[in-house]
Amino acid sequence: MRFEFIPHIDSVNVLLNLYKFRSIILRKTKKYSEAIDVCNQGITIARHNRIQNYYLDLVTVLGSIYLLQKQIDKAKERFEMVLNYDYER
Repeated sequence: MRFEFIPHIDSVNVLLNLYKFRSIILRKTKKYSEAIDVCNQGITIARHNRIQNYYLDLVTVLGSIYLLQKQIDKAKERFEMVLNYDYER
C-alpha cells in the first residue's frame, strides 16, 4: 500500500480500516495480486496488535479473493481459520 500519510496515522483501528477497505476495492477492481498483498499486510498488523475483529475481517476478505480466483483450497483454508478461531486467546 503506497499512502505516504500512513506513518502519520496514530490509530491502529483507522490504519486497519484502510487496509481492509483498500483490499476490498482492489478485489472489486479485480486487482487480486495487490489485494492479497494488502490483506496480508493488514493481517500482520492486526495479529501483531492482537485486534481480533480486524484480523478475522481481513482473513475473510482474503478468502473471498482466493474464491474469486478459483483457488478453492486456499479460500476454504481461510474461511476455516475464521470459523475455528479461538476467541479466548
